[in-house]
Amino acid sequence: MPPKEDEKFFDQANKRILYSKQPLQKSIEKFVKFPIATSYEEGEPRLLVVSVDAAEGATVTFDSYEKGKDLNGKDIRKTVYYGQSSQEEKQQQQQPIVIEYNDGIKIQHVMASATLPEFFEYEEISGHKFWDGGLLSNTPIRELIQAHKDFWEYKLDSKELENSILEEASFNVPDLELYMVNLWHSDDDVAPSDPDGMTDRLKDIKLHDQYYVKESILQTHYIHLIERLIQLGISKKNNNNNNNNYELKNYINNILQNYTASIDTTEVPKKY
Repeated sequence: MPPKEDEKFFDQANKRILYSKQPLQKSIEKFVKFPIATSYEEGEPRLLVVSVDAAEGATVTFDSYEKGKDLNGKDIRKTVYYGQSSQEEKQQQQQPIVIEYNDGIKIQHVMASATLPEFFEYEEISGHKFWDGGLLSNTPIRELIQAHKDFWEYKLDSKELENSILEEASFNVPDLELYMVNLWHSDDDVAPSDPDGMTDRLKDIKLHDQYYVKESILQTHYIHLIERLIQLGISKKNNNNNNNNYELKNYINNILQNYTASIDTTEVPKKY
């Protein structure tokens, strides 16, 4: 592609060299059939593609699983997120950003997750401009866990979801088994001094895994501990009196109705 001129200050020395995304896009389309729409009921794998809304400064996850059904019973696939505006602005407008793709993930969504600003022009979808998700979340474990949680909150009603914690549901939410592949070196033998080496090293530092795995493991340990404490409370009740059993369940459910200390990627308070 020809150099992109400086349209702000018209500085002839400030030209941006960009590459065409067409070779990469054609290579992907050669091996992948779009759109990608998958279903849990059909035993199909789920594809999550993470990008960054360059204007809003927020991670955005595109999902091959459905988010609901329309009036005709057809699958709804969409991504809902908020930007990084202030809480006061959110209270005034309360309008999330919604991007719909009912047919499934398209090549544009994949390209949005692979658009490094140093090399490519923005990928524009529904009026929003996107960059590679690794700029804000690499590896996107938070987005993975949030998508898993949101999907099963949609699939199961609130009562069945509560019972799944108490091991009284006909179906339990499946666990996530996570494997991470780090493509970027976090360290190197020497600090490079040549321009190409420095650029390459900069990418390594920016895009290497930024997720502290030990924190995720600790959270999982706490979840398992809480589940075991709940089961202990049920199994160790003083007697088989139904009133005692009801009071215990009611007490646990009241705890689960409290709001969490942190919020999710949609900036909306969540209950336990």
